Amino acid sequence: MLKKLLKYEFQATGRTFGGVYLGLVAVALMLGVAMRFALPGEAMFNETTVPVNSGIGIAMAILSIVYFALVVATGVLTVVTIIERFRKNLLGGEGYLMHTLPVSAKTLIASKLIAGELWSLASLLAILLSGLLMVCVMTLGTPVFSANENLADFFVSAQQEFGQPLVLMIMGLLIAAAAAIACSTLLIYAVIMLAHQVKKYPVPAGILAFIVLANAQSLLTALLGFGGIKLVEVSTTASSVGGSLTAALNALPTAGQFWLDVAVTALPCIVFAALYFCLADWLMKKHLNLE
Repeated sequence: MLKKLLKYEFQATGRTFGGVYLGLVAVALMLGVAMRFALPGEAMFNETTVPVNSGIGIAMAILSIVYFALVVATGVLTVVTIIERFRKNLLGGEGYLMHTLPVSAKTLIASKLIAGELWSLASLLAILLSGLLMVCVMTLGTPVFSANENLADFFVSAQQEFGQPLVLMIMGLLIAAAAAIACSTLLIYAVIMLAHQVKKYPVPAGILAFIVLANAQSLLTALLGFGGIKLVEVSTTASSVGGSLTAALNALPTAGQFWLDVAVTALPCIVFAALYFCLADWLMKKHLNLE
């Protein structure tokens, strides 16, 4: 039954997200082309001043605004979808149908969580990939880094310095991101369920519940000594892109330190996510009121 619920979730939201992602990639590619023509050759990577065609400059400015707006819209759409799909589908008019299905409250919450988690990760990857495509188009055929450096050499050196394949490093970052997203999503669900108990003033109740739960989580996490991943701490005063990458390479943590950072980032998120899930499940089973 969980598969059917997930299929329904993705069918209901797929077209909206698909259109936003395509728009993000398309604008990123156009912006990369505009930047490539506006800043030819080595000019984009040093302090050389070059004249820019007014038409290209205007197009680049407009595309930059549109791209930034799409990035913001992608994040906002993801959060709004997570909230609305849970609230309307389980607590609104559609809830009368959803709660008659032969599934438990845990399964209903899990279907929303999995869909929200996947769309959140997809949105994050879409933003990162669009930025990467923009940079690739912008730097096509140009000397990107100084002192005979290039992107491939940097990744090879980083892998040697880090002591393990970069694929594992990316997997670790995805694990930490997935845990943080799940925790944030379940926090939203718990807040919605708490606000649902206050019929006259649900919005103020939800805001208050979010402030209390989020601050309690932050306080407990800090008191227990947990923190976020500290990948690289590099001064931003490097004189070139190549210099910045060299500094970043020298600042990479060891493999053991990286996985320790992943663990202390993901572990509290998983614990709090479980608590929020149990709270939302208990309120949905014991105190659900669709009137």
